[in-house]
Amino acid sequence: MIKESLQFFKDKILYPSFTDDKHRQICSIIFDRHWDKFIQLPASRTGHHHSVIENLVPFGLINHTNRVVYFTDLLCKEENVDNRNDYITAAWLHDIGKILVKTKEDYHIHGKLGADLVATDIYDLENGIMIYLMINNHMAHWHGIKFMGIPDRIVAYADLLASQPRIEIKDIQYLTNDMFTNKDETFEKWN
Repeated sequence: MIKESLQFFKDKILYPSFTDDKHRQICSIIFDRHWDKFIQLPASRTGHHHSVIENLVPFGLINHTNRVVYFTDLLCKEENVDNRNDYITAAWLHDIGKILVKTKEDYHIHGKLGADLVATDIYDLENGIMIYLMINNHMAHWHGIKFMGIPDRIVAYADLLASQPRIEIKDIQYLTNDMFTNKDETFEKWN
């Protein structure tokens, strides 16, 4: 079942989300390596994700991650980013560090654990460092760390949107506008 679910995921969900082979191949290799652990996890062990489906196992984390990719894509279109595949790569991999979480304290650093886990895989990409930082910093707001720029924000905001039970287009437009005006205060309103 695990092998079949991976192939279905890659063919129907992962591959179509990219417009280039290099990013597609890197994510494919990483999911090949970690799929059996990744699909066994809920989106949250602490229950902070508001969707019942995302807190289920198996497939809770992949369901949440797929939603993060969806919202990342919307935010990329809204902001007319040039390197959409970099953001989509970071979105697919933003929670990969959860497979290494052993304690509650580890959960708070799963961004860093994930970024370190995939660092050698993404190193050859033109914007590999930016992808690393997006994965590493997607939880920065929880730790009171200020975002450095738009790349830090897009995946973090998409993660926030994906953890909400019901999101409407007007919420996405409001949040996108808020990214540039209220910056770090936005997370206080939505959490």
